[in-house]
Amino acid sequence: MKYCICNAQNRRAKDHLATLENNQHSHGPEVYGVEKTRHSEVELVQKACQYLLSDLSLNISLEELAHKIATNRNKLSQASKNVLGRGIFSWLRGERMKEAKRLCITTDLPLQEIGYQVGHSNQATFSTAFKAYFKLSPRQCRKNDGI
Repeated sequence: MKYCICNAQNRRAKDHLATLENNQHSHGPEVYGVEKTRHSEVELVQKACQYLLSDLSLNISLEELAHKIATNRNKLSQASKNVLGRGIFSWLRGERMKEAKRLCITTDLPLQEIGYQVGHSNQATFSTAFKAYFKLSPRQCRKNDGI
């Protein structure tokens, strides 16, 4: 059985889920420090990831997200930690930042618009988050083609 997260921008999570799938039936080593993950947890996290990736600008609470995918916040929180090795919103911040970097390098969109597209309400919070994640500002990233 294959797990598929259907957004190209989510390659890392897709690869992680494929790794989990390959190790799910084996008694081999732990994946990212997590013991064999239950099939239902992988599916739950997959649904959450697909929903979040469908609109990176979406600001949603854990309760709202859990409701959208027909579970509760505790199950979703535990499943994301077991499958992704971290909380779902920590994972989402990383996905948003990778998409922001891609947009900085490959488009001429204003930085404020890029920030909006990845869930920031203003350019200042976007620039601060970007710099904290990549150790360079969005402007520097664009100028240096991401290096």
